[in-house]
Amino acid sequence: ELKDEDYMLFLEKGDRGTYEKPYHERTYRLFTFAVAEGIENKGCFLPALEREINAILHERSWVVPAHDSGLTNFNGTRLYSDLFASERASNLATVDWLFQDKLKPETRALLKQEVFRRSINPFVAMLHTGDTYGHGWMYGTNNWTAVCPGNMVNCILTLAEDKLIRAEAIVASEFAQANFLSGFTDDGYCSEGLAYWGYGFGPFLAMGEHILQNTNSKVNIFA
Repeated sequence: ELKDEDYMLFLEKGDRGTYEKPYHERTYRLFTFAVAEGIENKGCFLPALEREINAILHERSWVVPAHDSGLTNFNGTRLYSDLFASERASNLATVDWLFQDKLKPETRALLKQEVFRRSINPFVAMLHTGDTYGHGWMYGTNNWTAVCPGNMVNCILTLAEDKLIRAEAIVASEFAQANFLSGFTDDGYCSEGLAYWGYGFGPFLAMGEHILQNTNSKVNIFA
């Protein structure tokens, strides 16, 4: 259970762990049940998978409290995606695509609604207005500038049917990735360390492959 009072502990005491531990455990369970059902393919893990999906869809905020100091996500006054909210959106979109013929229609409808409301719509609005509140990672040079756009590209290319929104996401990713790659030194060193080299550059590679597949190789961010 993700409790409101635990969300507030970061602002009150700087305590991230009490809220983030069950938050990330939901991510791991969603992944585990999806992999288990995908491998076994007998329907045994579908009830557990649906429970995790619905638990995430009914969370008050997908943004962790350490990244929501103004409580705009918690209060629903202004939504945006941080590292983990974009991950939730991407994971849910992927699970929806993998199990589209097995998930309950009402689960899929709510999933699409919430991914758009919490992640895709605020991201597209940022692209149109230029107001980067909560989306400053577009201009960064660290792992966020690969991971967050990569997550957004994945959920948009997976869930969005509007060709304009899909194209805008790809253009935005090209802009962000130029910033991300500029953060590496000439010898390939990442100032955040080896683990973050993998965490940033890995999603960069995955995003590039996703864009290649969705554009019939006409858009190649690796070039």
